[in-house]
Amino acid sequence: MLTKGLLYLSFLVTILVVLNLWLASQINWLNEFLKSTSILALSFVAGLFTSSILGNVLAYQIIIKRRDVKEGDRVKINEIYGDVVSIDFFYTHIRNLDNEILSIPNLILLTKGIKNFSKMDNVVIHCPLTLTHGTDFQKAKKVILKAVEKTEGVDSSKSKEPHLWIKEFTAWTINCEVRAHTKNVKEKDQIKYQMTENILTALNKEGITTGRD
Repeated sequence: MLTKGLLYLSFLVTILVVLNLWLASQINWLNEFLKSTSILALSFVAGLFTSSILGNVLAYQIIIKRRDVKEGDRVKINEIYGDVVSIDFFYTHIRNLDNEILSIPNLILLTKGIKNFSKMDNVVIHCPLTLTHGTDFQKAKKVILKAVEKTEGVDSSKSKEPHLWIKEFTAWTINCEVRAHTKNVKEKDQIKYQMTENILTALNKEGITTGRD
């Protein structure tokens, strides 16, 4: 009888151990499942924050709050240059100098950065110029700077006066660059065009030729 009772007890203990192990395996599986589900959920949320949908909306909120740009600003983003037409939840719309409307995802504005010319007091206009060897450089310099100073919109104040820099000598040419300041930030491209025209006209009038590499 005792032996039979021990057998029953052993059988019961064995069943309980097996059941306990099974439950433990189920709990571990459940824990792993919950853990995996949590990771997937977090990944999903992170994906939403970096996606082109929610990410652009969040970028819009940051741009508006920080006031990085506003409508009417003259900006440069990567190689895109022009005026901000509008900013919505997903895109910032820019009108370039060819009168084309380009739409840039707001996330790009945050990740690539914005050069906002409208927030600058003045900008530097860079105008490349090539002179041929044999040119009287001092005479050419005087003619060039005088033409630049006569250009409307160029700041000729003492601290901002135009300069002519020699950048490189080649076998046949002297490569230079004219640098001038302007406070008319939004008009800098038109000023550069007029400045270049004034320089070439003045040089031709003095019989000074320009050349190319």
